[in-house]
Amino acid sequence: MGILAATWLLARWTTAFGWRVSFELIGGISLGIAALVCFVVRDRPEAKGWEPLTASSLVPQETQNPAAAISLRQGIGHVLRSPQFWLFSLWSFVNYGIFFGFGALWSGPYLMHVYGMSREQAGSVLSLIAWGMIFGSPALGFLSDRVFGSRKKPLIGCALAMTVELGFLRIFPSGLPTWALMLFFLLFSISSSSTVVIAFTAVKELFPIEIAGTALGSLNLFPFLGGAVAMPLLGRLLDRHASTSTAFGYPPEAYTALLSCLFFSSLLVLGCTMFVRETYKN
Repeated sequence: MGILAATWLLARWTTAFGWRVSFELIGGISLGIAALVCFVVRDRPEAKGWEPLTASSLVPQETQNPAAAISLRQGIGHVLRSPQFWLFSLWSFVNYGIFFGFGALWSGPYLMHVYGMSREQAGSVLSLIAWGMIFGSPALGFLSDRVFGSRKKPLIGCALAMTVELGFLRIFPSGLPTWALMLFFLLFSISSSSTVVIAFTAVKELFPIEIAGTALGSLNLFPFLGGAVAMPLLGRLLDRHASTSTAFGYPPEAYTALLSCLFFSSLLVLGCTMFVRETYKN
């Protein structure tokens, strides 16, 4: 829902009020949320007069091991020594580098520079990224649990779909109708972003439940690190391949080079999914 607001509502705000007022509004909303957390959220249920949480309420009876006690240091060491963790980390670094670098940053300029869309038109097309996450995440979870009985198969399928999509856009970087662009960004969102529900579940299932939070917290570094690296690198790539100077932004050939980079990166994502371990258990 936040991404939906960022692609559609924020575009309307900036058109109506400008960037400065829009960011002031966002800052005010954030302060309001912080105040709600401060006065409403509590560390433990007992502070609200509810029953306390117990180990039996958090962990299935058959997986409980009262004698097990893993320190944070031991848990981090266990996670970092796992080759599968680093495989998932590489997957998330590159996969979300693609998503954040293109879907969250350069897709808007791409639509405005290559297709001549206004900010609001581009925001409407890119709102399909949010809808893909809203509906794609539970759909992929259902497919993983109820249809395929697998974590690995949906990951491979999504990586393959993303590779085909970016390859198609690389071949046809311009001239597509609006409905085709909307369909592309919907499928792109599902295949690149919604997969987080399966990947994080798979990583949780790789390790003992006692260090599941440590494993997921460690993995969570890499998607954002991938985005932080991909965003400026893709910008530099656009600068290098901008053969002409134009007041309207980068020329189509610069985005063709960007899409080529994304396509080859998606092949690496696909390769990672081939070697991840199946963690699903009936």
